[in-house]
Amino acid sequence: MKRPSVSRDELVAMVVDTFFSVAKIHVSEDRFDENLFHLGLDSLKAIQVINSIEERLDVMIDDSHLRKLTSIRAIADFFEALPVA
Repeated sequence: MKRPSVSRDELVAMVVDTFFSVAKIHVSEDRFDENLFHLGLDSLKAIQVINSIEERLDVMIDDSHLRKLTSIRAIADFFEALPVA
C-alpha cells in the first residue's frame, strides 16, 4: 500500500468528516488521541468508517492493521508512515 496523495491536515479533516457522516460522532482536535470506541463508535460503524476511508483514498487497508487504528491521530500516523509511491 502506498501513502495517499493528500497532506496530513487534509487526511485528518477527511477522517473527522467520515466519522461524523457515518457514525454521527464529532471529534474535536483536543480529542484526536482518544479511543474512538470510547467516544461512541461501535464495531458496525467502525467497518463502515474504514470502508468509507478506503473508498475516499482509493486504498485497501489490510485487516491486520485495523486494531491499531483506534484514534484520529493513530489513523493519520498510519497513513503518514506508508511509503511514497
